[in-house]
Amino acid sequence: MSEKIDRLKDLELIRSMMERSTRFFSLSGWVGILIGIYSLVAAGIAYWGLDFHPDQVIDMSLILKDPSDVYGPLLSLGVILILMTMVTVGYYSRKKAKIKEGQLWTPITRIWLLNLFIPLVAGGFILLILLYHGLTGLLAPFSLIFYGLALINASKFSYTELRILGIVELILGILGSLFISEGLFFWATGFGLTHMLYGIYMYLKYER
Repeated sequence: MSEKIDRLKDLELIRSMMERSTRFFSLSGWVGILIGIYSLVAAGIAYWGLDFHPDQVIDMSLILKDPSDVYGPLLSLGVILILMTMVTVGYYSRKKAKIKEGQLWTPITRIWLLNLFIPLVAGGFILLILLYHGLTGLLAPFSLIFYGLALINASKFSYTELRILGIVELILGILGSLFISEGLFFWATGFGLTHMLYGIYMYLKYER
């Protein structure tokens, strides 16, 4: 009987350790807030600086321009946003690991990243294909859709809030696909405002 109780205690301990290790992985509050700020700035640059606000799937106003004048700066803006996001996530993840006296790179980390990046990489290729065919009106909503799917896919190793964030991004992407002329607005809402609200909530609930 005592042996059975000991086994149950061991199983409970293992389960508790697994829950703590898997729930470590999430966008921290500050990461969410900073990504939101980066995204709002990027949306402003795209709208006012690059004159990117397609009102249909194939925006003839962009097609008639020199592609290098539109796509080059747009791709550069996207790359800069991704790099800034990756640096921010890496910095705060390392900082969080040190505070919790845990390792950042573990088997759980690799599984989490794999689940996150498969939809992201697939979405990246799709976005490049859309850009190649001039389907500029679908760029913003499709980026939201694939990002939402990536968060949902990776949320099984994280907090429930990450899944909720993914679902919100997915819904905004679908709405953006339906209302093409408002695609950049939905993009700014999803990557900007929603991330900031998520970050504030996560900070107040788990990190304060």
